[in-house]
Amino acid sequence: MISDRISPAMQKLKPYYVIFKHTLRHMLASRKSIFILVTSLSPILIAIIFRLTKHNTRQVIKFIPDMTITFFLMVITVLVSLFYASSIIADEIEDQTLSFLLMRPIHKPKLLLSKFLAYIVGSILFITPSHLIFTLIIATHPKMPENIIFHLSMSVKYLAVIILGLLAYGSIFFVLSVSSKHPILWGLLIAFGWEKITIAIPGNIKKISVIHYLLSISPKQNLSHRTQFLLEKAELTTSWIAITILLIITFAALYCSIQLFHRKEYQ
Repeated sequence: MISDRISPAMQKLKPYYVIFKHTLRHMLASRKSIFILVTSLSPILIAIIFRLTKHNTRQVIKFIPDMTITFFLMVITVLVSLFYASSIIADEIEDQTLSFLLMRPIHKPKLLLSKFLAYIVGSILFITPSHLIFTLIIATHPKMPENIIFHLSMSVKYLAVIILGLLAYGSIFFVLSVSSKHPILWGLLIAFGWEKITIAIPGNIKKISVIHYLLSISPKQNLSHRTQFLLEKAELTTSWIAITILLIITFAALYCSIQLFHRKEYQ
């Protein structure tokens, strides 16, 4: 009886599961993945070099949070989002495979959400192991006062912030993928133009950026003076407000993508 009830629902979801698998496989096998893999593994190499050189206790304690905020959050998360989310639909348009897909009796919003889910899963598969390995390398340093469990729990918190970043940035770049012929170019202007400029500009304009809210919810323990100065300039927002706004950005951008995708005719 239960299997009979579940089966029709599963049958309806099967085409979107196939789309999810195909998109994820295509993402991981694409040339972009080589660049993403090298970028994701670079913190591990940096951590190994750090372990092989001499540093005082203060430098060791501050290394994980500093690298997480300035490199994982502000560089790797943005690059992964940009190169994956902005190309999911754009690549299919360029390869002229999207029109054949749309000829099937498929619900456009579900198709788009299946692809977005594939982007999120693929991105997490690259970033999560990288940050966990990076954390373990530094957490086992002889001069590190806290135990490994503490640092792994902090890594989970950092990864939660990174995933929120993947959602927010990815949904914005998804809009570009659906609407623009050059999504990566426009994405670069947003990610490394607007997002970085607003940090340095005083006033409320920085609140029209994703990075402002990501920095607001990032753990603040054991930061260097340079990173603390960066956060002070960002004039951070209360954590629960920042999380709410990041989710609103994600859902609003996805809704915009769905509307554009639903109305646009693809040849």
